[in-house]
Amino acid sequence: MISSFLSSKEQGFYYTFGSITALQVFFELGLSYVIIHYASYETAWLTWNNNLFEGDFKAKSRLSSLLHFTVNWYRVVSVCLVVLLLPLGWLFFSANQANTEQVNWLGPWTLLCISTALFLFITPVFSFLEGCGKVKEVALYRIYQSLSNYIFIGLSLALGLRLYSLGIGVAISFLCGLIWLNLKSNRVFLKDIWVSKISDYKINWKQEILPFQWKIAISWLSGYLIFQLFNPILFTFQSAAVAGQMGMSLAAFNGVSLVAMAWVNTKIPTFSVLIAKKEFEELDRIFFKSALQSLVVVTAASFTLITVIYLLHRFDISISTRFLPINLLVILGFINILNQFTFCQAIYLRAHKKEPFLLNSVVGSILTGISTYVAGRYFGVEAVVMMYFLLNLVVGLPWNTYTFLHKRKAWHSYQPN
Repeated sequence: MISSFLSSKEQGFYYTFGSITALQVFFELGLSYVIIHYASYETAWLTWNNNLFEGDFKAKSRLSSLLHFTVNWYRVVSVCLVVLLLPLGWLFFSANQANTEQVNWLGPWTLLCISTALFLFITPVFSFLEGCGKVKEVALYRIYQSLSNYIFIGLSLALGLRLYSLGIGVAISFLCGLIWLNLKSNRVFLKDIWVSKISDYKINWKQEILPFQWKIAISWLSGYLIFQLFNPILFTFQSAAVAGQMGMSLAAFNGVSLVAMAWVNTKIPTFSVLIAKKEFEELDRIFFKSALQSLVVVTAASFTLITVIYLLHRFDISISTRFLPINLLVILGFINILNQFTFCQAIYLRAHKKEPFLLNSVVGSILTGISTYVAGRYFGVEAVVMMYFLLNLVVGLPWNTYTFLHKRKAWHSYQPN
């Protein structure tokens, strides 16, 4: 759809918009991820009864305090996001006049920033519900939300709204989320937690969350340099068209990875509960089975994607020109698989409410940031992709795997049979 209704230059804007709005990680600082683990730990001492929690009043009090803190945090950061992101985008795109000629980007950028901030405000509530065990319900909602997003983006493009389509899609995601959260079952559950008396037993952000959150935050900020810097760099030093090719290629592989990660992501609350109860053997059994399934899916899907695009090239179908050349797509496919190993390992270790990948992430982001800047400015997209692959293969995977094996052994006191 994007390649059919947007020019190659507009496609570059489309994906660069996404890379810049991803700066929201600098505002939420990993809290949405942290919420899942802290909520899961408390639910280990609670039971369900008519869609409400019963049990340890201390755990319910701590859950209530977590929900209050989360809503207040995101109320502030969503406003800050609009105030800072709008002018940042104006400055960035205005500075690239050669790319902005004949492209209507100002209105679409403004709409996107506002709708992104609105969607960010409700995002942590879904993380909270996942942590409380509503994994299937949230996963089903996300399927409907994604479908609605794609449908309205497609309709917007077909109606000639061009770059406005991205902001419209995010706005629809916000409305879908708002409607879903107001369904009776969700509204009653959240209200029950919200009005629960917060006693002396509450989660202390400074003493409990912050020691974990700041490490996750730095890892997420590092992740921005690793995964989101390509498009702005190529947009600035190569062209909007090249940035669009890179953006569409990465988006396709990221979609594959996201689907494959569902086998592991949906188990995060289960991992947290098992760790809280010190049932490490069951933890390992579920994790390694899920991780293997995820790796099989991402491998098969990545090379299926490459095959499809190769056939599009062979039959000279125009959409194929909106992706990177096949040789670079093959390299991105291998990178996708290497990254999947790290993603799975990180989920397992972070379920312990610790962040052992902090140094790995910081070093990786610095190396990737430098290599992307140098390669993108002086050599081109081929060098950017090749350097990204070499850093993952030579530095990332070996170091991350060592960290995983070392920490898993150190944190678990049981002896496997």
